Amino acid sequence: MNPLQRNGLIDVIVSNSKQIPCVFLNHAGSPAKLHSDLSTIDLLVDKKGEETFMSFCRSQAQVKEIVVMPRFLRKKVSVKMEDGSEVHLKLIRNMVHKSLSTLPVDDIFETCSENVHGMLVPTLEHQFEYNMMKSQFSYKEMPDKHQKYFSALSPAARSSIFKYLQTKYNFVFNVIEDLYRPKNSLLLKITLGLRALPENSLMSFALRGLHLFFWSVGFLFLGRSKKLGPVFTQPQMAESLPSAKTN
Repeated sequence: MNPLQRNGLIDVIVSNSKQIPCVFLNHAGSPAKLHSDLSTIDLLVDKKGEETFMSFCRSQAQVKEIVVMPRFLRKKVSVKMEDGSEVHLKLIRNMVHKSLSTLPVDDIFETCSENVHGMLVPTLEHQFEYNMMKSQFSYKEMPDKHQKYFSALSPAARSSIFKYLQTKYNFVFNVIEDLYRPKNSLLLKITLGLRALPENSLMSFALRGLHLFFWSVGFLFLGRSKKLGPVFTQPQMAESLPSAKTN
């Protein structure tokens, strides 16, 4: 399979992430690492950003088809290119586990920044927190690529992550490597810490539960995947995304 068109789309998403905007939650270094990694790219977007992102992908000349699979507060997206390569993405508006919000969305958007590679990324603290949450709530060890990425950080960066998590969740641990693997005691600490946050107040928890219930009922009848074809409206996209370009 020729990966060039896939890589070209990844590069153009990276270069326009600040304008869309979309925050790369599970990157493990430079965009080149995304080229060689065929797993899903997780992007944090708001509702407007989600719509802009879909229009942006459809405007790229080498995009053949986009398959969108709805999930609660997120979408799984597969972008199929003319050369047969694909880009798998997850557009996340919030991460919820049993009506409990596990992602500090507002904080991530407020503190994210453009890194040296041109990617809009969260702080290291939020990036580690996101990947830790995925690991703990799915009962799966953090992927090896992320273990290597976080373990290779400078002592100052590791210390900052350590202090952030210890303060927020009252963890008792020695090094961040202790948080790579799911543990029942750790998950209990996380759950208690999350329940104390304003976004998980009793009212918010109940409303989110109702939202999830009605969404699940609707999904039974309307939850089929949707296929979108390309639309070549590059001049229109250029107005809202100044650096957009076709591959």
